[in-house]
Amino acid sequence: MRAEVRTKQLQNFLQAQQSQGFTLWEGLVILVILGAMAAIALPSVISCGGKAVNAEAKQFVGALNRAQQAYYLDNNRFSRDVPTLGLGMSQQTNNFTYSTLATSKVVFNYGLARRNYVYRQQQFGPFRWEQRTRNRPKSYVGAVLLAPLPARATPKETKFVAIVCEATVPGMIRPTQPTYQAGVLACGNDTREIFNSQKEPQ
Repeated sequence: MRAEVRTKQLQNFLQAQQSQGFTLWEGLVILVILGAMAAIALPSVISCGGKAVNAEAKQFVGALNRAQQAYYLDNNRFSRDVPTLGLGMSQQTNNFTYSTLATSKVVFNYGLARRNYVYRQQQFGPFRWEQRTRNRPKSYVGAVLLAPLPARATPKETKFVAIVCEATVPGMIRPTQPTYQAGVLACGNDTREIFNSQKEPQ
């Protein structure tokens, strides 16, 4: 009796072992499906690198705009350089150079691409090199303006309007400055709007 039970258990075990795994055709079908999924996903993964690079400049220029507003409220003027704002950010990163151009009524903050392509550091053992990627950074310009106020307004009633614009074409060329006409703040011809305080809910 025990021998028959052991024999049946051994047969069940061997059948279970034989039924595990894939046949050659099943393996090929899985590889084709995975290859198709990778081909669909790869372009969006590659473009994410460029978006991440440009996100740095968007955030830094937006931070410069906000810091300029705070600086003006404390000093009754805009800062003429980035370090004075006290943000602790570098004026030059791997992909962008940041600068500011101030007058008494308006300040322009720039995030200019340092080169036409993004370079990624590669390393194989002791060897290091830079590899150019398909990502091309865009340049950015932000502006903070003093909004017109009634003649009797006090310094505490100072109101700002701010904008951040992105160049429509990748490259190192300085984008056109935003304009402020008839009380409307707008990006220049070769840029598109990323943020406009006039369009934000108050």
